[in-house]
Amino acid sequence: MTKSELIEHVFQQLGETETTKASIDRHLNAILIAIGEGLQKDKTVTFSGFGSFNIVHKASRQGINPATKAPITIAAANAVKFKPSKTLTERFN
Repeated sequence: MTKSELIEHVFQQLGETETTKASIDRHLNAILIAIGEGLQKDKTVTFSGFGSFNIVHKASRQGINPATKAPITIAAANAVKFKPSKTLTERFN
């Protein structure tokens, strides 16, 4: 599902008398910004019944340049990891 599809889905759920797509888009953008800021500040954002976003550290590692087959070092980096809640996981099993 893309962001546009999500906005359309929420719009259909709420009905056009309650809100507009532009309003949903602004709210969704505010939520996404808040998640990013929460990750920067606390390193984790949890939504009960949905899951949690966490910052994980990936250590540097050896890789291979696919064009030249020469060994390269891939730098260490932080990444965002999502772990679904038990409730969300049970919906699909």
